[in-house]
Amino acid sequence: MGKLSPSKLEEIILKHIKNRNSSVNPSIGVDFGIHGSDLILTTDPLSYHRPLGTEFGSKFGFNVILTDFLTSGNLPEFLTATLLFPTDVTDREIELYWKTFTNQCYEWNIDIVTGHTGRYPSASLPLIGSVTMGGHAHNTVFSYGRVQEGDSLLIMGYPGIQAAVILSHYGKIPPGMEDTAGKLVSLKDMLLVTDHMRFFIENFSHNEIRFMHDVTEGGLYGALSEIAMASSHNLNIESKKIPENEYITAYLSSLLLDRWSVTSEGCIVMGVQSFAAEEIIASMNSKGIPAAIVGTFGKAGSSSVIMDGKVMEPEWKDPYWGALKK
Repeated sequence: MGKLSPSKLEEIILKHIKNRNSSVNPSIGVDFGIHGSDLILTTDPLSYHRPLGTEFGSKFGFNVILTDFLTSGNLPEFLTATLLFPTDVTDREIELYWKTFTNQCYEWNIDIVTGHTGRYPSASLPLIGSVTMGGHAHNTVFSYGRVQEGDSLLIMGYPGIQAAVILSHYGKIPPGMEDTAGKLVSLKDMLLVTDHMRFFIENFSHNEIRFMHDVTEGGLYGALSEIAMASSHNLNIESKKIPENEYITAYLSSLLLDRWSVTSEGCIVMGVQSFAAEEIIASMNSKGIPAAIVGTFGKAGSSSVIMDGKVMEPEWKDPYWGALKK
């Protein structure tokens, strides 16, 4: 279940793409593409997690799409939406979800150009369709190709936060974890990181920030491996520096889940020039955002993730989906 592994993606999807006019094509670890010289596009599933509440569920679904676009270093201008609701979702529920979604679009100055909405017997929550978001490259586009040896790797937010918050809202609470799961409620707003991403786009040089990557399916392990592959640089990571929340760790451990292996919307990895790293971290911490410099990029030409001196081998699977299905 979940996103295809890089090897499968390459084997059955990517190798068949024959683009003629795209300057950034679909590839491993890249969350957006560019058609021509400046039209940026990204596409993602749209989610609705009922236990989060209709309004917050809509905000979360919107933010998942938006984070991918913001990893380009630019702001979106328009979107198209396909909404495929199950038959038990009421008109009132659909309207509240969509009203909240369109309010988010208005706040970000995003036009909704076209779409499709319907109820279908084959549809099921939490995935209710997809959104394609677009805009133009008014700023220098963030890219793994800009990474250089000695650049710093930063992590903003807690790995595992999405899986922990959502699973706890679905009532996946082992005995003795009631209080811990209750503490996760207060972390819900930390799933929404797009305002923080916009702050960095608008307030730091696009030369200082090499790239942004949101930690979703495959978790932190998958994200680090994708970054190493996409940048063609080794990554040297110190695990003790990775931000940790005791409630997330305890809760996920009680479900036999590794916080570094599960989907983590709300956690962003950034590559930055080393001289700017401390200033960026200070700006995050001043806003109460957990963040740390966790490693550096090594020489070009290789793509290993070296954690605490050992080469990490990602499993390319996300146990979150299995836990959600139980």
